[in-house]
Amino acid sequence: MRKLIFSISTLFITCAAGAQQKVPVSIAMGTVQQQLQRMTAQQTDVTKYPRTIKDGITRTVKSSDWTSGFFPGTLWYLYEYTGDAKWETLARQWTAGLEKEKRNKGTHDLGFMMYCPFGNGYRLTQDPAYRQVLLESAASLASRFNAKTGTLKSWDKKEFHFPVIIDNMMNLELLFWATRVTGDSSYYKIAVSHADQTMKHHFRKNYSSYHVVDYDSVTGQPLRKITHQGYSDHSAWARGQAWGLYGYTMAYRFTQDQRYLQQAEKIAAFYLGKLPKDKVPYWDFDAPRSSKPPRDASAAAITASALLELSKYTNNKKYFTAAEDMLVSLCSTTYMAAPGSNNYFLLKHSTGHMPHRSEIDVPINYADYYFVEALLRYQPVQSIKKADVVVYTGNPGGITAAIAAAREGASVLLVEPSPYLGGIVAQGGLCVSDIGHHETIGGLAKNFFQQTADYYRTTYGERSEQWKASVVEGLPGASFEPKVGELVFEQMLKAYPSIKIVRNVSLVKTWQQGKQIHAITCKNLQTGDTVHLQGKVFVDASYTADLVAMAKVSYLLGTEGKHVFGEPSVPDQSSRAIQAFNYRVTMSNDPANMVAVSKPAAYDAAAYDIRLAGLLKDSTTRVFKTYWKLPNKKIDANIADFPGVNWTYPEADYAARAALEAKHRNNSLGYIYFLQNDPRVPMRMQKEARTWGLAKDEFTDNGNFPRHIYIREGRRLNGAYVMRQQDLQQDREKPDAIALGSYSMDSHATTVIRKSDGTLGYSGGGIWEPVKAYEIAYRALVPKATECTNLLVPVCMSSTHMAWTSLRMEPVFMMTGEAAGIAAAMAFAHNTTVQNVHTATLRQHLKKHGALVNLLPETVADFEWQPRAPRVGETVTFTVKTKPGNTQPVRCYWDFDGDGKPDANTLEVKQTMKADKVQLVSLVVEDASGKRSLPFARTVKAGNGKGGDIQIDSEDSTHARLKLVKKAMAQTPYWGNFYHTDGNVMKGKSSATYLPDIEKAGKYDVYVSTVPGNGRSSHTLVELAHAKGTERIYIDQRKGDPLFGLIFLGRFEFRPGGAASLTIRNNDHGKYILYDVARWVLRSTN
Repeated sequence: MRKLIFSISTLFITCAAGAQQKVPVSIAMGTVQQQLQRMTAQQTDVTKYPRTIKDGITRTVKSSDWTSGFFPGTLWYLYEYTGDAKWETLARQWTAGLEKEKRNKGTHDLGFMMYCPFGNGYRLTQDPAYRQVLLESAASLASRFNAKTGTLKSWDKKEFHFPVIIDNMMNLELLFWATRVTGDSSYYKIAVSHADQTMKHHFRKNYSSYHVVDYDSVTGQPLRKITHQGYSDHSAWARGQAWGLYGYTMAYRFTQDQRYLQQAEKIAAFYLGKLPKDKVPYWDFDAPRSSKPPRDASAAAITASALLELSKYTNNKKYFTAAEDMLVSLCSTTYMAAPGSNNYFLLKHSTGHMPHRSEIDVPINYADYYFVEALLRYQPVQSIKKADVVVYTGNPGGITAAIAAAREGASVLLVEPSPYLGGIVAQGGLCVSDIGHHETIGGLAKNFFQQTADYYRTTYGERSEQWKASVVEGLPGASFEPKVGELVFEQMLKAYPSIKIVRNVSLVKTWQQGKQIHAITCKNLQTGDTVHLQGKVFVDASYTADLVAMAKVSYLLGTEGKHVFGEPSVPDQSSRAIQAFNYRVTMSNDPANMVAVSKPAAYDAAAYDIRLAGLLKDSTTRVFKTYWKLPNKKIDANIADFPGVNWTYPEADYAARAALEAKHRNNSLGYIYFLQNDPRVPMRMQKEARTWGLAKDEFTDNGNFPRHIYIREGRRLNGAYVMRQQDLQQDREKPDAIALGSYSMDSHATTVIRKSDGTLGYSGGGIWEPVKAYEIAYRALVPKATECTNLLVPVCMSSTHMAWTSLRMEPVFMMTGEAAGIAAAMAFAHNTTVQNVHTATLRQHLKKHGALVNLLPETVADFEWQPRAPRVGETVTFTVKTKPGNTQPVRCYWDFDGDGKPDANTLEVKQTMKADKVQLVSLVVEDASGKRSLPFARTVKAGNGKGGDIQIDSEDSTHARLKLVKKAMAQTPYWGNFYHTDGNVMKGKSSATYLPDIEKAGKYDVYVSTVPGNGRSSHTLVELAHAKGTERIYIDQRKGDPLFGLIFLGRFEFRPGGAASLTIRNNDHGKYILYDVARWVLRSTN
């Protein structure tokens, strides 16, 4: 392992500097920790900020001092370096006292004062309160802008008209940032104007700068140019040159304007040409050397940090080399204080204001700040972070994996590719996740819903509309706003200090030895810095199995045909097709909290013709009102699937993915605009659509649009066990079960096709297979042992495309993530492979924390009888049969004569067989909690057993002919595995025809079943063909027998070989039509 680390470090050094590193970062940062530990222990008043030393005493300043933000900013850097929660606590304490300065419009230094502490704090924690402070600070700073001069005013001193100092370039970072997070370009324009005017008027021909340019605020022209803090008006004050270099490098970062990069390089050329041998400048480059002028370590620290950033934007290695040399000097005993000395400041020999004889050859807090910043900017080339468990991706599954591992005592690195946590849920707006059966949710997933529920209960009260909206189908907290979801996830993680979060990084490389991953290399997407993360066990929680693929572990992608896993409901042939992606758009109809959707730049109304056809076919469409409701008048709008466009996404690089995400964003916004404005959309729909807009208080730094695309399907692990359709419907129990799934198999469209009539349509979707609860095997979370032995995959788990259409729910990921986290900690603790984790112990740990790993007891009706072949007139004993693990029935509802009315209610009953026929016997059982089973029927042959009662289920492909129907099992009672419905669409075209085999002539009572409910049709047409003709009967499907769901149609004559059919048609508009069983009960023979 040591050999591996050395080779990686050498690679980093070669890439970054081309030579072995010289700066002893770890030693220097060790001293930083010691000094700041002592400083914070000594300085107990967190509203007085250490600035320098005067007469041997630490001089502190109030929050209004321009240097007040540097000390807390340094603490934030130390927290970033160590990940130690104690430094975060200290940083927050020292930062808090600065908040009152956010409305201070009397200073140009708000960038220094506020961005150093609050900017770093927000970057590292995403605390929304810090964001708000920064935005108010930016507004205050912007108030000092003068349109005539095109600059921000520096001092409010009487001896100047409108002074602008070179230092002010540094404060532009706050304004650039404000535009980036809000989209408000006014801040950006001010910053650019100031940078342009400064470049025009502050610099001499040799690219040294004046300190001050005093403008005429009436004409906007410079009145005079001086060097207030330098040796003379025409000299080059060292720190002033450093401010300029840093400022234009930073301006290029935000604008990518080549003029600023060129300016930075020209300033650097001047600066580097004036340095003494140790690269730490004298306080002024033109100060006479005969007077032994003091050095300025602060200028060296600022410049080193700036040059390290500049080196990333150019191919000129001299910038990195120069910065490295400066840091070597600053880390030497000449400039860096020994632990316990220097009143616990870091650097010695800085110069503040030489002409005023102020702060000469002393430590100063801004020198320390930029010194630590430079070390951190230099440090990434050898950045190595270590933990027992490394979890890649901070989505719900990754978060629960990290928490579970930390709860077991492991140290954890949680690596999130974006700046934000919460994945598709908190960052993608999927805030009402499909679950299936709520009672299958346990462990951390249930805890998450409880915490979201607690938020609305405590914030608004249980009688509030917000609380009511948070309850979905009886589950509190199942509906929530994205920002609340993010808040809850952050709070859950904060409870475990051993979890260190690495944000905004892309996966670059895996480092492997044999069958194990030892480390991953990531790149910071904002700074370009490289970070190396070592771990003993790795968890890939990404939605696209990126770590799986990079580690060369086998995976599945696309749709498997029937021949691959023998699944009954899949296409015959395999394909690359995956489910469509889209965005779950958070919308609001609150006028005070909605942002209108503008016409997208690449809008093409014709792109939505395929959707228009569907809108016009169904006059009941209500556009947005049918989507899931969220608290505070919002909805989770699951709109604008984009089939076929996304097939390359899972294996694409980051740039290609970003391009596809942009297409999907444009498609979603375009569809909203289409619904609100296209003249072909019925006016009723347009009017409704216009009442909705993007939620103003969500995703505020992304145009109020979700940050995360809804990835419905990516790569899937091809692991130790592959979950199949059969595992969800038949083989539902697993010996190594670690979680439950219960949502039906539901596939969105995968492509767009041209139909025979020339119109476009969706294909590959519409597959819906009902499931009851099923167990998920631990083996589905681990690769084959021949491929990798320390990787767990709780999100893109091992499954077929068909099984994935059920497994793909976020609550499932949270539960499998929790299992993966515990397993990772166990593998580390016992020094074993993930394949050899003791699953019985794993299951015990899960149960201990409230997770559900086995099927819940079910209430199921079944029975047996004796004698098996009774004679007519013989008494038969019927006994309820119960499968081990299911609930015990305490009450029974037996139906022996086929009319749906109970004839007996004991667990065992005796019944005399009165007729020579096949007799239907039906049963519903009830457990002690009052829960009833689905109805169940068997046929008992009495006498010769030829002909008699008949029941045909809509699932019977031999005797039932279905047209344009959907499977359903949302409500009870229904017979068999599911019932069918028309889905309240395609009126006049959907039907179910039942074809009984009549073996005995006679009169039959005919019944159909329904699943009673208010959404059903009250005027459903049934066409019944019998021996005497055809009847048209209208039934009320809202009502039916509550036990067996039967509706009596009448008594009719049937003969063998004669007319015998029953057809239910979906004639009733606006209501659901149901198809379940049809029953013929023989009452008399001819």
